Amino acid sequence: MKRSKFRERVARLAPTQVETIDRVSGSPVVVHLICDDRARVRVPTAVQELARRGPSLLRAKRAVEAALEHGLVAISLSDVEDRGVFSRVLEDAGLHVRFVAADHVDVRGLRERLDLTREQFAWRFNLPVETIEKWETGERRPDAGALAYLRVIARDPDGAMEAQEVVGT
Repeated sequence: MKRSKFRERVARLAPTQVETIDRVSGSPVVVHLICDDRARVRVPTAVQELARRGPSLLRAKRAVEAALEHGLVAISLSDVEDRGVFSRVLEDAGLHVRFVAADHVDVRGLRERLDLTREQFAWRFNLPVETIEKWETGERRPDAGALAYLRVIARDPDGAMEAQEVVGT
């Protein structure tokens, strides 16, 4: 079986076994990889550590390249054993890691923290009142897009409100 050029380069650069990557086992996460100093990034190590946690070598390589080019990239990993360990390993390879939130948002708690009625919350953030009620009573759960928006509201309610306003009229 012919090895790819990338595998050959990684094999020359890193004294590790590229053909048999020791995979770890853990939980799925989405992370942002942040590169603030290209010269400090040890590409073969970063690629290999990402590949140990789920993606193929090619997908891991492309993620590291995107982080080097753009400064930030998001990637989904299927098996992160420990967030602290993973963060330290990638820091040692020259990349910063930020975990993307995937947990549930307490809509009622958020609304009450902002001291708003259901109607006020819905109107302020351009959401249907019925949806807020169903989320709060547990009849429905927010989908991924709604959860992301709710996290924005929780972190910056004024910014989220301003984003709903018509500009220029």
